[in-house]
Parts: sequence; C-alpha cells; structure tokens
Amino acid sequence: MKWLIVFLSSFIIIVIADRHLNANGPFGKRHMIHDEPSPHACNPLDVDGILSPSTISSLNVSTTIYSSNEQINVTWTPVEHSCKDDFIGIYFVEIPLTAACDYFDYEFVKKEQNNMSWQVINLRRPLEFRYYSRDHICSGNYSIRATSSIIQPLNYNEPTQIHLAYGDRIDQIYVSYITNSSQYIPQCQYG
Repeated sequence: MKWLIVFLSSFIIIVIADRHLNANGPFGKRHMIHDEPSPHACNPLDVDGILSPSTISSLNVSTTIYSSNEQINVTWTPVEHSCKDDFIGIYFVEIPLTAACDYFDYEFVKKEQNNMSWQVINLRRPLEFRYYSRDHICSGNYSIRATSSIIQPLNYNEPTQIHLAYGDRIDQIYVSYITNSSQYIPQCQYG
C-alpha cells in the first residue's frame, strides 16, 4: 500500500511541474501550457469558416519562396476588435479554410500587434499563413479573417535530417538523410 501512495504522489508532482513548462511548436513558436487560451482545444465543429469575401483581408509575407530554417516575416493591418485567442497558424494550402484546428503551428495575436516572424522548416509542400478570430464578442466559433500568399519551398528535394554514424570497421562511416525524390538514386559525395 505504501508503494502505491508514493507512486501516486510522484505522478501528481510530475503533472503539476509539467503544467508550467514552455512547449515549442515545429516552427519554433513558444507556447505556455495551460497559461493562455489555446487553439489546441478548438473543436473542429466550432468553426464557422469563411466570412464574406469583403471581410477577408491579406497577410503580407516577406517571401513567397522559402528555404529550410529561413525566417519569414508576416505583417497585417491590426484587427479593430481582436480577441485574446485570435491566432495566426501555418497550414498546407489544401487544408480547407473551415479547418482552423488543422494548423502545424500557431501564435496568438496580441492587441494592436501587426507583425510576427516564423522560422520555417521545409515541409516539401506549399504553405499558407491564416488569421482566425472568434465571432460573437469573442465567445463564438472561429472564422477566417485573413490569408497570406502561398509560399513554396525553394527545393522540394532538399536533403534533410543528415546523420553520420560509425560503421563496424575503422574505415567505415554511414551517411543517412531524407529527400523527397523517388525519381533519382540518392548519392553522397565525400572526400
């Protein structure tokens, strides 16, 4: 019985300690867990989706062609009546505008904020930034407020996740990496 009590109290301590840790999204955005509203908790059924075309504005991006680890600046005209859980997310372009919850990463928009930066990784597909806000005095469903131009990767077949490992013999080394191409036999030059 004592073992069970010790185990449970250890588990509770771990959960409480984890509550205040910062979490990093795949694009380097820092998120506080449980300390601010989160679109992670958004319900896909709570998305109204598309406003009339006259109310959707543009997010401006610093480039429309990106390379891995490049910083992209996103700017916009501040929204007059913003909510504390307005956010800008990054999406594959084929994800419908009604799918606010299907982002890869996000950042909340602070009051009167008009820009943010993203450290972009090469996902080998076209990407888009989207601004979502809640309706009905910040308690309703998410609706799209703005979208960016589509940004394309500079090199769809860029080798990533490069790894070197020793072989079984002193004159061996293994090189591994990932590319997107199945048309060509991967090659590695060394010297």
